[in-house]
Amino acid sequence: NRENFEGWRIRQTIKMLSTVDDFEAVREVLSATLPAEIIDWLIEKDALYRLSTFQTGVYAG
Repeated sequence: NRENFEGWRIRQTIKMLSTVDDFEAVREVLSATLPAEIIDWLIEKDALYRLSTFQTGVYAG
């Protein structure tokens, strides 16, 4: 159900978890908001770190 997936909340949680090396702990925390298949994909592709580096503000470079 897409209504349960609040993007900003998931991004902030992943940002906090991006420095945690215990993948079982990461799975436990994210399992409240994401399906296991997505969590596994994020871990396998090192996407936790990549998502944590996304900036959503205005870039004035």
